[in-house]
Amino acid sequence: MEELLKSLNDRQKEAVLEKEGALLVLAGAGSGKTKVLTTRIVNLVKSGVSPYKILAVTFTNKAAKEMKERLSKMIGEEVVKKMWVGTFHNICGRILRFDIENYQSPDGKKWDKNYVIYDDTDTNTIIKNALKKLNLDEKVYAPKLIKATISNAKSKMQDAYTFSTRARDYRTQRISEIYEEYEKQLLLNNAIDFDDMLLLTVNLLSTNEEVRNKYHERFSHILVDEFQDTNLSQYMLIRHLYSNGKTDEELKGRSLCVVGDVDQSIYSWRGADYKIILNFQTDYKNTKLIKLEQNYRSVSTILDAANAIIVNNAERVSKNLYSTKGKGEKIEIYEAQDESNEAYYVVNKIRNNVSNLNECAILYRTNSQSRALEEALISQGISYRMVGGLKFYERKEIKDIIAYLKLLYNRHDSQSLKRIINVPKRSIGDSTVKKVQDLAGSLDCSLFDIIEDINEYDDFSASVKLKLSNFKLLLDKLDENKDKLSFPEFVAFVIEKTGYLAELKAEDTEESRSRIENLQELVNVARDFSPEDEDNVLGEFLAQVALVTDLDETPDTDNAVTLMTLHAAKGLEFETVFLAGLEEGIFPHSRSLGDYSKPQDLEEERRLMYVGVTRAKQKLYITYAKRRQMWGKTVYYPPSRFLEEIPYNLTDRHVSDGGSLSDERTSTFRQAVSKLKSDRSGYVEKTNSFGSGFVAPLQGPQMQSISKVVKPKPTYNPQKDQPKTNFTKREAFVVKNEQNKINDEEKVKKILENNPIQKLLEERKKKEAAAAAVYSSSTSITQKEFQKGDRVFHGKFGIGHVEEIKESGSSKSYLIDFGKQGKKLVDSLYQNLKKF
Repeated sequence: MEELLKSLNDRQKEAVLEKEGALLVLAGAGSGKTKVLTTRIVNLVKSGVSPYKILAVTFTNKAAKEMKERLSKMIGEEVVKKMWVGTFHNICGRILRFDIENYQSPDGKKWDKNYVIYDDTDTNTIIKNALKKLNLDEKVYAPKLIKATISNAKSKMQDAYTFSTRARDYRTQRISEIYEEYEKQLLLNNAIDFDDMLLLTVNLLSTNEEVRNKYHERFSHILVDEFQDTNLSQYMLIRHLYSNGKTDEELKGRSLCVVGDVDQSIYSWRGADYKIILNFQTDYKNTKLIKLEQNYRSVSTILDAANAIIVNNAERVSKNLYSTKGKGEKIEIYEAQDESNEAYYVVNKIRNNVSNLNECAILYRTNSQSRALEEALISQGISYRMVGGLKFYERKEIKDIIAYLKLLYNRHDSQSLKRIINVPKRSIGDSTVKKVQDLAGSLDCSLFDIIEDINEYDDFSASVKLKLSNFKLLLDKLDENKDKLSFPEFVAFVIEKTGYLAELKAEDTEESRSRIENLQELVNVARDFSPEDEDNVLGEFLAQVALVTDLDETPDTDNAVTLMTLHAAKGLEFETVFLAGLEEGIFPHSRSLGDYSKPQDLEEERRLMYVGVTRAKQKLYITYAKRRQMWGKTVYYPPSRFLEEIPYNLTDRHVSDGGSLSDERTSTFRQAVSKLKSDRSGYVEKTNSFGSGFVAPLQGPQMQSISKVVKPKPTYNPQKDQPKTNFTKREAFVVKNEQNKINDEEKVKKILENNPIQKLLEERKKKEAAAAAVYSSSTSITQKEFQKGDRVFHGKFGIGHVEEIKESGSSKSYLIDFGKQGKKLVDSLYQNLKKF
């Protein structure tokens, strides 16, 4: 034990040796928390605690397995077998196996101990059956959305009855009925789902004093990893097991050690509540707080950058990481012309500077960003592996739309037809498809031949014939527009008119939103495609996609670059890391910047940035693009605010022409400091080739053409928690948010009244018209005229119709209803709208 303790720093040793009571260990990235947990368990055993009394909870099976293996080497496998080490679900499963028969729900439900656990496929089937029984439309009540709603309710300790009592509108009442029927069906099958494992265990402990006392006595020492990612049911489980309603005096000789880092809480969309760890010291009054700030992973340059970023979050517990690895190289930040230029910059850096590909990772905010990166890697013959997601052309939504395109190119492609005949749902079941397939086989023709002449066959009912005829009419309608629209518009048209996009929007889950982004990227692929034969664009495109797919299927190799989302990168580390797509609206994501977003949404995005930066051990590259393809249209997003938060002295910044971002003649990062009243500096403006103060027009949530004013780069002092500034948070809010969101100039003027930056804003407005004219002439974007009621195509929001026309001088803006996307005020000068 003495040798183990010698390998720890002072704070780690303190966490290991603390004997009893509540202990909160704030473990920064790379600070050795796993070592602390395992050594603490060893110390408990060596101090005379029975391993039978120890419970260690992890968040993944992988983490549990690694902990058991480490402990087995230190104290022996037989000792480890006596303690419980596992995930929350694993621990709950063991409790329920012993005691589920001791639980009865408030409405009388009971389960036998031979219960089965249903996976997503099983639960989706039950939800679909419930919808049929209740005569509810799957298109209105998408099964995946219903499942996500039920899962979220259970994580908040709401059973079907509790959920129904809180239903306040018609839709929620219908969902509560589905929830109730879902629970009935589970009970009939003596089954539970994954969320039930936690919910039922907590309810069992809450309502059965005998069972609660049994497990409270069993586990005297509890350790919980990744505590920042717990939800309410997980928190209540630990509280029951440890406290059991007793006072601190009555808990003598017991310990609860939770380890986590609020700065790495990035899973709120899964139900995690970072406030649980923030409130831990309130819940347990005599909690001892230990901060693990010594980082064993990264060089100081990377940690100083991470500290400077995360210090901008308000809801956190202050800590400051410092390195044991030396200063290291500066962070390289690269401004690319577009996503292709960005991808090739990344690949060239890897080819020239990375010898061990296993120690290199490319991280991005959304899966859709991988496409350009994958193709650049393929073109350079660099092996890669995908983590946490399928390769771009292997994703279901991409395969589905490609199948539509193949079927439109060749109606006799029966494999593609079978794939999408009921995607999205058209009530054309497997039995119908089999009957069509059998008939086609007997007549030696394609499936489409049968469907085309479906009314000539007596094997099908009138309703089935109608469904199959409607499917053929859909294909005909799509085909009619193949030559009327540009190729990217046609791909977008297919995605919309098939109902595929509407189905994903209706699901409204994190997964469905990610799929929508991937479809958006497919439109970008179509826009970038340059055919050799203009008369066979679709055919050549499908051939290229097939070729990329074949190349994409590279065998697993021991030496490959890792591609993954930032969420998937949690807990991993690499010598070299590339963070791609650092633009406002990409990262931070547009959902954290919209009118209905909450401050904590942006703070979670910043925590995600912190996680990304701290994955790098030696070298970090960050890239962003001046323009990017979104739904086949060119959009201009400004650089991410997170880049502004990294001190300049820690970085080397470059632009795509090979220049340095410190070169004021070429840089979009150029900082022209404006002197304000009484020589009050503190506000700087971005510039570009169109002149000082003008930023290329944006699209999406930040689509205003008004110049962007940003904070100066504060001098970062790693010894303090907050950098000093000469401006108020209100001013920064107005500059960074209101000017990107509000069209009403009078409202802006009122907000900025008596503000020291008013003069700067007024001067910039005068430049805007001239700058916009320069931009319009240089990019061939012209203002187009539309009439009220016109249908238009927009690169981000899809198809909508003009509801209102607003004129300001010689320019016009249009209030357009994009259906599910809502109503947007769009300036045709900047949006390149097309009449549809």
